[in-house]
Amino acid sequence: MLGCGIDQIYPPEHRSLSEEVAEQGLILSEFPLGTPPDGRNFPQRNRIISGLSLGCLVVEATLESGSLITARCALDQGREVFAIPGSILSETTAGTHQLIRSGAKLVERVEDILEEILPQVRRVQRESAFAPVLEGEEKSFMISWVSSRSTSIS
Repeated sequence: MLGCGIDQIYPPEHRSLSEEVAEQGLILSEFPLGTPPDGRNFPQRNRIISGLSLGCLVVEATLESGSLITARCALDQGREVFAIPGSILSETTAGTHQLIRSGAKLVERVEDILEEILPQVRRVQRESAFAPVLEGEEKSFMISWVSSRSTSIS
């Protein structure tokens, strides 16, 4: 989900990643072609990201972070909100601590998320003929992938 037109790759060094996503998945934007990336677009984009998601995990956030905007959108949309605590001495964890105090689920391990999300996935699978079923090796792979990967998005 982009905060600009789909013809505007931002940041530019993510061009190869965007090509890979386009080949294997889907790139979405509600902005017209040619719309440049602008800070005002990102909260609008984040509203859609949270709406497409079962939950929102905030790893780090200052008190003015865009991540908190996304978390608020998720709450407004009835989505789960998760937060990872950090050092009380760091500005970059003040937002996650605020979320936890406000009722976000504290996350210490991947199972903390799965115990909230998997019942939703199972419900969707029962209600939809198109939902994928993860069992056996696929389920094990997904859990190991989610719990062991660290990917920079900056």
